Amino acid sequence: SNFTFSLGPNVTVCEPQTVTLNPQLAGIFNYNWSTGPTTPTLTLSTPGTYNVTLTASNTFGCIASDTVAVTILPT
Repeated sequence: SNFTFSLGPNVTVCEPQTVTLNPQLAGIFNYNWSTGPTTPTLTLSTPGTYNVTLTASNTFGCIASDTVAVTILPT
């Protein structure tokens, strides 16, 4: 069985704010962010489109992914 999650809506902030993406899932997952990290959350100070793929480590490797666009405006 697959599962779903959401990184939430696209995010816009102004410098020098950062954005923390957090899938907020209970359970044990392997995280694979499009920018390389494998941490459960990702804190950003660079605008762009970010994707995370979660693989459930205890349910036969079910996977799901979500993408969010982050806009950081100059002050």
